[in-house]
Amino acid sequence: MHRAKDFLEKDIDYRPKIESGQDFMLLPVKREIKKIPYISATDIRDFIFCPRYYYLRKTFGNFLENESVRFGEIFHTFMENLDFDENDIPVAFQDYVSFIKNMEIWNEIMNPENRIFKEYEIRLKIDHTILIARYDLLSIGKNSIIVDYKTGTENYLDAIQMQIYAFAFYKKFKEIP
Repeated sequence: MHRAKDFLEKDIDYRPKIESGQDFMLLPVKREIKKIPYISATDIRDFIFCPRYYYLRKTFGNFLENESVRFGEIFHTFMENLDFDENDIPVAFQDYVSFIKNMEIWNEIMNPENRIFKEYEIRLKIDHTILIARYDLLSIGKNSIIVDYKTGTENYLDAIQMQIYAFAFYKKFKEIP
């Protein structure tokens, strides 16, 4: 049995020998990259709302750009970068942030023992598809809590989206949020 030290002490070249005149070439290995389809919780919500809307949004992007949609996007970006102890909040967002901070569950969400994640993403492979759940705010601790910001009117599709988030959370952490 050889020890690594034995090989290092000897001046031996262990590479394969190539005789002069012998053809030798390295061929690239072709790997086929399989793209696995993915779907997000928002995609599922949109498809339930209207399959045609889902198709158009996936094909042409966010084609329903309006003031309400733009406000929601800006609010999400703001919340992603917000230090929750901060008091200097733009007037346009003050009511929303106050509403969130005044929820009964807020103290439990911000429990110092919990780990807080903003824009946290879980990817689950289910059969031949990847399910993506993107959480606006995730508080993981004794009682884990999922927060999804909504600036528009609440509807049954939001509840479906939250159920998908809870399913993905359970699959990843083996805990019901």
